[in-house]
Amino acid sequence: MSQKTLKDFLTSLFKVEKGAVDIDFSNLSIKVGNFSKRVNIVNNIINIDPQKLTPQQKKVLFESFKNPPPKTQFILDKSEKVVKKLENSLEKNKSVIEYFKDNIPDNYLEMLKIAALVKQEFDNKGNGRILKQELSERFGIVANTVCNLYSAGYFENFLIPYFNEKKTDSNYSNSDFSSDFVSFMNDFPLAVFISTQTSLEETAKMILDRIRKNNLSGIRKFKVHGIGEKNVKKIQETILKLEKEKKIEFTNINRTKRTIIAEVVLVEINNPCHKTH
Repeated sequence: MSQKTLKDFLTSLFKVEKGAVDIDFSNLSIKVGNFSKRVNIVNNIINIDPQKLTPQQKKVLFESFKNPPPKTQFILDKSEKVVKKLENSLEKNKSVIEYFKDNIPDNYLEMLKIAALVKQEFDNKGNGRILKQELSERFGIVANTVCNLYSAGYFENFLIPYFNEKKTDSNYSNSDFSSDFVSFMNDFPLAVFISTQTSLEETAKMILDRIRKNNLSGIRKFKVHGIGEKNVKKIQETILKLEKEKKIEFTNINRTKRTIIAEVVLVEINNPCHKTH
C-alpha cells in the first residue's frame, strides 16, 4: 500500500480537501474496532469502525492493509475489546517496551508490543494463538521467537540484565545493542520452543542442533519449552529417547499437565578445546 492510497482513503472519509490529511508514517498506529464514530483520530492513532463503512470503503481499507507501509501497526479486529486489551498490555509492559524502544529495529519493536499482548491473552486464556499467527504471517518465523521469549520471561530475566551489563562498556553502542538483539531473536542459544506442529523426530533434531551450536560456543545449558498436553507428552518421549541414546542429561524438569520446561545439560563435550561456563 502506498502512502498516497491511505491519504486518499482518509481524505474521502473526512470529506476534506486532498492535501488536508497529513500522515507521519514514522509514528502511526491504525486500529480497527467498533467505535461510536466511523473514524476518530486521537494522539496520532486512527480508529476505524469497518461496520460503518460502505462496502466499497471496506474493500479499499482492507486492501490497503495487505502491504502496510513500514513503521506502522495494524490490529485487524472488529472489536473494541482487542484495542483496549492492547492499550492495557502496553501500559502493563511499559518498562520493558521503553527499555528496548530506542535500541532495536522498528519491526522488532512492533513484534515486541504484540508479543506482550500475546502473553497477556495466553495468560487469560484469550486469543493469543490467533494474534501470534497473524504476527508470524506478517513478519515471518522470527515473530514466533519474539513471542516465545517474551512469554517465557527471557526479556526481563535474561535480555535486560545482559544488555545492562553490556552497556557498562562505554564503547558499546546503540548499533551494537541492535545487532546483538537481532542475533538473539534469530538464534537464541538458551531455549528451544516446541510447537504443536513439531513432530517427535523434529523435536529431537531441534534439541540436538541446539546442542551442536552451543557446543561450539561453550554453552553447557539451555531449556526446552512446551505448552499443551501434546507438547508435554512429545517432549517427555524425546527426553527418554535422547537420554538413552546420547550423553545428554535433562535436569530441573518442571511439568504440569499442560506445560513443561526441561533443562538440558551437556554431560560431555567431545572437543576439549571448547570453552565452558
